[in-house]
Amino acid sequence: MTPGASLWLALGGPRTPGGLLVSRDGGHTFRELTRQDPRDPDAHHFYSVCALDEQHAWACGAAGEDDTAVVWRTADGGAFWEVLMAGDRARGLAAGAMYTQVLFTDAQHGFLVCAGDDMLATRDGGRTWAPLPVAGARPFGVFFLDRWRGWALSHDLDAHGVALCTRVFATRDGGRTWRPEAHDFAGLPSLDVTGFRVDRDGTATLCGPDGMLLWARIDDDARAVRWRFARGTVAGDLNFVTRSPDGALWVAGERGALLVSRDGGASYAEVATGTRCDLHALAFVPDGASVAGIAVGDRGTMLRFDPRAPDAPQRTAAPWP
Repeated sequence: MTPGASLWLALGGPRTPGGLLVSRDGGHTFRELTRQDPRDPDAHHFYSVCALDEQHAWACGAAGEDDTAVVWRTADGGAFWEVLMAGDRARGLAAGAMYTQVLFTDAQHGFLVCAGDDMLATRDGGRTWAPLPVAGARPFGVFFLDRWRGWALSHDLDAHGVALCTRVFATRDGGRTWRPEAHDFAGLPSLDVTGFRVDRDGTATLCGPDGMLLWARIDDDARAVRWRFARGTVAGDLNFVTRSPDGALWVAGERGALLVSRDGGASYAEVATGTRCDLHALAFVPDGASVAGIAVGDRGTMLRFDPRAPDAPQRTAAPWP
């Protein structure tokens, strides 16, 4: 979601034609911006979208049955898109890459993650990209708290590609340099992390498969970060973590799982959603004089709820066919 309350959705998985949608009325209605024919075998599907403001947005995904990586960028709110394809070496995109996350910290500086392989950076708004050498890292996700402070998660892999150890690299200069941080993930050597965030008060949260939900306090002066298991998690996979304007932490997951913490992530309570569809993302948008929570998931699932009293989430109509 942008500071101006526009809500962007990236649609599509490995076998599903997708698109990019935007809502400028708090999630009541959506407009499809990419104008693709879903029957086209070369249609693009998307893994990640980053909208910085009402004009600037970027998305990454893949094209057609060959899964050729693509990067989309717009500087006019989605009226015109420039599409970059993997193999365009003039733009710094190598052939055979698969970009799974795009993130920008301002209109010029951004990052592309090729999960388990490398990370690219741009200083011209995404027109060109260059490899970002992080010694010893095989990044699969990146998160920035602001323009300067960020973290990249990485796996050490064995000869068969199995993760042996999860490591965290931090930057305090906008991604120019990265240093390894010492993290103890509650004694777990390796994690499959699907959601990660750090808040300004130092509260850090991560989630993953099989109900994995951990929290920590990150202090720039600390030598090591100790993670703890949160109480009140559920058995299914957890996919996304965010914070509502009132300070509560929210986690979404499979089979309609929706969890809320009001004690900084130490414990969670489950919220009934009325759906068994997997939920993949959460956002909180202005709704008149209050705030509405929106959760989106499989098969067009969209839940709209009051984060102050989320006992009865309302399932709304899908905003796309």
